[in-house]
Amino acid sequence: MNTVEKLLNMDAGKLKLPSSIYELYCKKLDDTLEIECNAIDPERFDEIRMNSLDVDSGNLENVNVYELKVNTILEACPIFRNMEVVENMGLATPKDLIKKLLLAGEIDNLYEEVNKVNGIDAEGDKKRQKEKNKEIKN
Repeated sequence: MNTVEKLLNMDAGKLKLPSSIYELYCKKLDDTLEIECNAIDPERFDEIRMNSLDVDSGNLENVNVYELKVNTILEACPIFRNMEVVENMGLATPKDLIKKLLLAGEIDNLYEEVNKVNGIDAEGDKKRQKEKNKEIKN
């Protein structure tokens, strides 16, 4: 079945954004957290990216990598937007919660997982395609 046939035969109501549960070992807590990571609407995803860029007269001056990662995590992982958790930790904002709980490497790992959920996983995509091709041959 070609792509057009697949799209014509699919039920559009069954489309859903992917998600995952990511197990993150948090050194500050000395415990593993199960963090729900949801895909982000593509327009919102790019908006977060654009908001992390400093542009002056059309020239890219700076990329605020920390803001990019934290804002992406906040959008994808609802636990960090839970104001009951934020306030229980004595904090004012969800960004403060991420900064309080996670080390730099943990933020990087979680950001990478969020990217995977959003389809930014070239290596994983190649592996899945190879496996699918093997299945088709067999």
